[in-house]
Amino acid sequence: MKEKDISIRKRALDTIFYLCNQEVAPEVVNELLDHLQENDYEMMELMVLKIAILAEKFAINLSWYIDVIIKLIEFAGDYVDE
Repeated sequence: MKEKDISIRKRALDTIFYLCNQEVAPEVVNELLDHLQENDYEMMELMVLKIAILAEKFAINLSWYIDVIIKLIEFAGDYVDE
């Protein structure tokens, strides 16, 4: 995800997304949220979408899910769709 080439970063995000499962989802979501704070504007919208999907699909509990969504709004509010 730290590669300069946008196509490699997109492919890495897709790979992480498709390999994610219930066991690793909280860690993956937290790592993606951390990366989101680095202001990778080229990937912001795609990352927000993938994080939201993973959070909903693999929610540990309602509190964790809400925390993730609040962080998404905080870190990338303009890129969060309804």
